[in-house]
Amino acid sequence: MTYFGIYTRKNVDMSCIVWAVSSTIEACNGGEVWTYYYCGGKPIRVRLEGSCKPSKDECSEITATASYGGFTLKDYVCNF
Repeated sequence: MTYFGIYTRKNVDMSCIVWAVSSTIEACNGGEVWTYYYCGGKPIRVRLEGSCKPSKDECSEITATASYGGFTLKDYVCNF
């Protein structure tokens, strides 16, 4: 495999991981619980920590960890 091919693959994998954790956080905010996200046919396991439904006028920190590559994304879910 060429240098270009190797790094293109890594970029696609990283994009899938980012999409997996951010989409899982949004699904949680909408009341759904996802444990897997599929990207390019690959199952990416995602674990959430935190409250997806904070009280009125409050925010909650959400941590989503994708097992594929050990990537972690933290975000805030607010209820205004």
